[in-house]
Amino acid sequence: MTDDERTVWNRACYFGIKKTDGLKEGDVALGALLLAHNYICNGGVYHGIVECLSSDQFKEACKGYRYFGFSGTADLLEKARNEFNEFDESIGDKDNKLNKIYYTTTTDKEITERFNEHFKKHRELYAP
Repeated sequence: MTDDERTVWNRACYFGIKKTDGLKEGDVALGALLLAHNYICNGGVYHGIVECLSSDQFKEACKGYRYFGFSGTADLLEKARNEFNEFDESIGDKDNKLNKIYYTTTTDKEITERFNEHFKKHRELYAP
């Protein structure tokens, strides 16, 4: 990761999805994706998308996943959130299955690589 990429990455981690003056669409998309990803990695899909993210944060996160080419992940999370809204005894089983899928399709390495590739091609979509 270059110094410029690291600056953008760290800023996204700090600001999350806040649309602070000077941030551009790439910054917001990355921040939203990383906010959701960090919650999910911390406690699982259910924890991340139901217990931690507000509705607006969740919508922004799904946009962020799609922005970086993780449309399948966004679809998976949207479907899961709808299913989790109806509490039942099988939430633990559903969460375990979703965690396995998420952790194999949306790795830290893959997120980093997709960001780096996007940044190199579209530097103008990120604040300096």
